[in-house]
Amino acid sequence: MVHRFGFLFRAVIIRELGLVDIPNLVLSIVKLKWGKRGSSNAPTKDWKMDYMYVPSRYLKESLSLIFATNILQTNTADRTFLSIGLGAGAVNGFIHEKLKDVNIKIVEIDPAILNVAKKYFSYADDDTQQCIIKDGKIFLQESVQNGLCFAFFFLLY
Repeated sequence: MVHRFGFLFRAVIIRELGLVDIPNLVLSIVKLKWGKRGSSNAPTKDWKMDYMYVPSRYLKESLSLIFATNILQTNTADRTFLSIGLGAGAVNGFIHEKLKDVNIKIVEIDPAILNVAKKYFSYADDDTQQCIIKDGKIFLQESVQNGLCFAFFFLLY
């Protein structure tokens, strides 16, 4: 769903990820970028996301821990951010924009969420960001068995 909030000289347009079965539940919110794509007649599904916009207090406080601890900014060999749950990609999108050389692993149980994130929220795997379709609990168990470590762990509920 796309919403437009008009202000005196500027509007903010956001896209929400929700569930059809639960009408008032919003799983994630991402702001759409203005600019050439945003001001044209292009469909809003083609607009880029503004991942630097953090929509909720919960996310702001969670993400502030990353910067308060300085854990992902240090020059260690393993700077991997693990997110269990993708949603619209607001969390990993922010990390991907702000800390370009951090390796981001996302584990999402539902392939439909990944498809929606790709189609409507500009998500794409690349050299530093990958989404794995798997149960998060199983992924964590396998990670422990294989001795994998992560600099920061984020659980989307």
